[in-house]
Amino acid sequence: IIAILIALLLPAVQQAREAARRSQCRNNMKQLGLALHNYHDVYKTFPLGAFAAGGNTNTYAFGSWKYRLLPYLDQAPLFNTPVDGIYWRVEAPSASANTLAWSQFKVPVYQCPSSPAPDMVAASQCTDCVTSETHDYVGIMGANPDPLGRTDSSVRYTSGYGDLFNTGLLMGAECKAIRDVTDGTSNTIIVGEQPGNSSYNVRSNYMSGWSNGLNSHQKLSLPPSSSTVMHIGCTVVKGAPNPRSLASDQSGPHSPATPLSSFHEGGTHVLVADGAVRFLGDNTNADICRMLAVRADGGVIGEW
Repeated sequence: IIAILIALLLPAVQQAREAARRSQCRNNMKQLGLALHNYHDVYKTFPLGAFAAGGNTNTYAFGSWKYRLLPYLDQAPLFNTPVDGIYWRVEAPSASANTLAWSQFKVPVYQCPSSPAPDMVAASQCTDCVTSETHDYVGIMGANPDPLGRTDSSVRYTSGYGDLFNTGLLMGAECKAIRDVTDGTSNTIIVGEQPGNSSYNVRSNYMSGWSNGLNSHQKLSLPPSSSTVMHIGCTVVKGAPNPRSLASDQSGPHSPATPLSSFHEGGTHVLVADGAVRFLGDNTNADICRMLAVRADGGVIGEW
């Protein structure tokens, strides 16, 4: 009898736990939305999706929008900690112990509790990487209007890791503001979930820390001249979340086009530019998903 009762109660307990985790994930994204808008109030723009100190990343020092939000997430001491760069490569010769420890600092709001992936990426899990804390949320760089991945005139530049677009709100080299969202802030997403999956075991686009943002071997320009530029912590939307074949939606496991995904049943959370958090279903029309990722395409979305 006890075994039967346990068998009957276990699914309900598991559902309750997942409901709590899903609620926490939603709250995480609400905090990110509030932080983004507080940042916008101060600087009159949203932060860069990815950046490199001094415009040059020859030393593998770079950062992401998550780094810029730290003061607005009660992490001002971490933000003000002196570091000599934000590194992920082991050959970064000037990376101090303080800098490496900084990259391993856990910021809970950047991680979805539903993800079974490890919170920390060990150096042994990533070629030439340093051990760093992971993250589950990505900035939206824009959308590729072609589900097959072909590009059009909205492409800012092409990297060795996939196509990078400038049609969203969190990108490298350019800051965008609410005034640039002519489609309406309620019709444009700015952050989405991307905890990785068991096949690739990647979080937020790359096996790297939450602070990482952009890597290049040449000086950053607009458009960048490097063929090996890549965004980390940002993505391009090609279609609906959680596609059946992850590989068919990206140029490779480290591609900036890694699709939105989650471990929640039926879809994924997205942060809308107006600060709301919505649940984007797996069966959402692919064209709608792509239009949501673009700030000024003039598309009519309607209810979603």
